[in-house]
Amino acid sequence: MKKIFISVLDSSAELYISRVSFFIDKKTVIYSTSPKIRRSEKVLDITDLSTVGLPDFRRVFFRIIFLLRFIGEIKPDKFVFCDSPDLHIPVGIIVKSLLGEKVKNIYFIPPTVWAWRKHRKEIVEKFFDRVIFIFPFEKDIWTKNGVYVGHPLCKIIKEENIYSDYGIQIRGSDLPSHKGVICFLPGSRYSEVKNHLNLLISLGREMRDYVFLVPTRFSPLIEICRGDFSLKVVPQELSRFAMRISDFVISASGTATLESALIGKPTVVFYKLPYLSFELAKRMIEKDIRFISLPNIILGEEVFPELIQEDATAEKIINALNFVKEKNFESVSKKLFEKLEFFDFLDIAKIIDDV
Repeated sequence: MKKIFISVLDSSAELYISRVSFFIDKKTVIYSTSPKIRRSEKVLDITDLSTVGLPDFRRVFFRIIFLLRFIGEIKPDKFVFCDSPDLHIPVGIIVKSLLGEKVKNIYFIPPTVWAWRKHRKEIVEKFFDRVIFIFPFEKDIWTKNGVYVGHPLCKIIKEENIYSDYGIQIRGSDLPSHKGVICFLPGSRYSEVKNHLNLLISLGREMRDYVFLVPTRFSPLIEICRGDFSLKVVPQELSRFAMRISDFVISASGTATLESALIGKPTVVFYKLPYLSFELAKRMIEKDIRFISLPNIILGEEVFPELIQEDATAEKIINALNFVKEKNFESVSKKLFEKLEFFDFLDIAKIIDDV
């Protein structure tokens, strides 16, 4: 019986691959790093290492060690690595170097070599047998062993309904009826949330007529901000439902910006990094990259205002909100659905089965 190991850390990639795993050949035994992959015979949980306060390079190192030990124990025939290239590229290289053609490496949602660290393209093509990518502009990049499948969010968002239990759960909670609602998305990583806390506090104090809904898996960190403005923390998996019931979205750059665009919500994008990290990032990003948010990159125009570093202030974000509230984002949503048209989770499973 064939054995497959699925390694995923990013929450968005976890959502996608959990849907895919349902359609993988039933004769295949699945091992994974995600409890959401319900067919998993055994799960290695490596998420705890994301909150212990270790520097990034040490967290990656320990995760690599944990993964390699687990791989040695289960001895899979096939690997599916999802996103998180700092972790998965080294593991993929080690596995392929040691086992060669005895195993097959698949990369689902490959590194963003179109934005930075172009050298990774050659590495991925050398050590991974198949690359499954989700953005149409990547067709010119992954020409050797790539397969385009469209973006899974298109299917997921179409299937979701504002009147689901999740939506009712948020709407029926203690949100003041006399206030507007802003969905504030500080990022999916601990470091991002920490960097954006002061901005949340400043916005809350300036916009007292609004409740700030904050979807996150780091609720104790957000609770620090609780004080003289209205704040409600909800689980990160409810983020899209929080967006749907909000008047506006204020989001750190990331997958959340694409979610809000597909939903059709007026959104302002921001991002802040420590000074040295920002200066380093500037030197690594490709010169032809004009935007930081996915909707703007995909459509090639600024549909969402972007405020970075010293421009990411409460005053400038409020001004940008006044601008976006006058725009119609239903047309933006329609364009994105057309550009990112998704095949099906079954199709991705077939690609994995056939490698």
